[in-house]
Amino acid sequence: MKNVKLFTSLNDIKDEMIIESDGNVSLVEKKSSKKMYFIVPVVAAALIGIMINHTNAPGTLPGGPTNLLPPMASQPYGEVRKFINYDDSRYAVIETLDKKDFDTNKLGDKLGMIQYNLMDENQDLEANFAGTFAIGGDIYALKSYNSKFRIAVVYNNQVYICENVDNINAKKMDLQEYFRTSRLIETTKNIEIYDHMGSTLLKTLDERTSKELLTELSKSTFEEKTNAQFEEMGSAQAEGYSYSMSLILEDGSKTEMYIIPKLGLVSIGDNTYDMNTNVKNIILELTKDLEKITPPSL
Repeated sequence: MKNVKLFTSLNDIKDEMIIESDGNVSLVEKKSSKKMYFIVPVVAAALIGIMINHTNAPGTLPGGPTNLLPPMASQPYGEVRKFINYDDSRYAVIETLDKKDFDTNKLGDKLGMIQYNLMDENQDLEANFAGTFAIGGDIYALKSYNSKFRIAVVYNNQVYICENVDNINAKKMDLQEYFRTSRLIETTKNIEIYDHMGSTLLKTLDERTSKELLTELSKSTFEEKTNAQFEEMGSAQAEGYSYSMSLILEDGSKTEMYIIPKLGLVSIGDNTYDMNTNVKNIILELTKDLEKITPPSL
């Protein structure tokens, strides 16, 4: 791709990844106060994660997104999104800890090592044990989680907590399987609903309501979106109709989802899914009186 400027979003904060190509692809993350932006595409294509010259990889918009620009791990200015491929899944970094501050008793079995650098020009982007960071780092299970949900990477003096955001092949992540392995329905204590940027808490759902909502959301399905649908997404966001949902888990950790109730869309991991009629109506009722806070313009 040449002469392309594209924006992808980052998880709970404040940066946009700007990808520009004029023969070569460069990756820059621009500091901002914004969370995610639903960018209207030029052409429909896969949003996955970063772009590497010869093909598409997680975080790229090769011509335009096919989802809502979903939650991704935040990176400091000028860094590529940190993620690894393991067990046919893509895991994005959600938290970075100093090893001295991390209880290593939380680590389970060693699962392998990051052997391949996804930034290398000829690297197979669907290869397992490959990543954009910590090459040579060790991959561990976490005792508190199924490894299909979260794992850890230990490299030098850092521990990176990584969360499954998608499959690394063409098959999209199955939501019911994701909810089964993540145990989000069982372990979510409550859900906090924020404006799209995550700056204003608008509503807190109790545990029972949270679990009922997640049970219904797990039945959502994936379908490719048209350019007209992307325009609807962009308009909905600009008018303040998109929200971030922070799931507060039993152990105090969080995971993020994004919703556009009026369009019946939910962003989980690196994909956007269509809600069924039942859950769309539930979410419309839950959000009908919420303040509409428009994001700052790009």
